[in-house]
Amino acid sequence: MQFKGLLEALPDLEFFIKDKEGRFVAASNATRQRLGIQAEEDIVGRLDVDVHPAPASTQRKSGHFTTRLPLFSNDGQVVGNPVFTVVVSAVCAAGAKW
Repeated sequence: MQFKGLLEALPDLEFFIKDKEGRFVAASNATRQRLGIQAEEDIVGRLDVDVHPAPASTQRKSGHFTTRLPLFSNDGQVVGNPVFTVVVSAVCAAGAKW
């Protein structure tokens, strides 16, 4: 993933990618840190229920702005779901207007 380095450099941004079955394919350092997971290979292949307590996997996070998009293969099939989350409180503290 060539653009991963760029995304890792953006402050207050978490991102991860899941496959069609909802398994993690990739996760940013910030996402892994929040979940208490050191290495990316320790999250790859896992589901939300594997890394969150049961209630947390179904609750929405407050103070976060999240965007989900379909990820397409070269032949146009949906193969996954990248998710980008910005910590809104940190962005607002920096002076941004929402």
